[in-house]
Amino acid sequence: MIPEYFEILECIGLKLQNVLPEGLTIELCKYRAYNAVLSFLYDKERYKDFHGSEQPNNIKKTAYLCHWIAKIRPFYITVDKSIIEGELCYIFPNFINSYACIFVYQLLVNSSMNTLPDSFIYDCHYGSPTSSSLIAMFDIAGIK
Repeated sequence: MIPEYFEILECIGLKLQNVLPEGLTIELCKYRAYNAVLSFLYDKERYKDFHGSEQPNNIKKTAYLCHWIAKIRPFYITVDKSIIEGELCYIFPNFINSYACIFVYQLLVNSSMNTLPDSFIYDCHYGSPTSSSLIAMFDIAGIK
């Protein structure tokens, strides 16, 4: 089960790399990714224990994984100094992880990010979104 979610995170890393300018590289911290996936799986098991053997739906799974990505921040950016020489370059690590949550949503819910509220990245970046608030946000997006 854990390798499946590592593959999802690696796929998201590739998608993030495609939106970064030349000289910036997205990296996935394996230790943090492991912690994010493990915490996500614990949440999923707690949900199943609480509700019997019922599996959480894709919206709940997405919300749990996004919560841990936003909290643990497994993605970070490295700068190639030979390409971006002399320029001030600082990428907020929680922003890139918040942006990654959009791709989690696309992959697990199979929906366009256009259905997400405009405040989604802001909420993940500056707030501490709970799984419940993310579930509500995804439900409001109209995905069933």
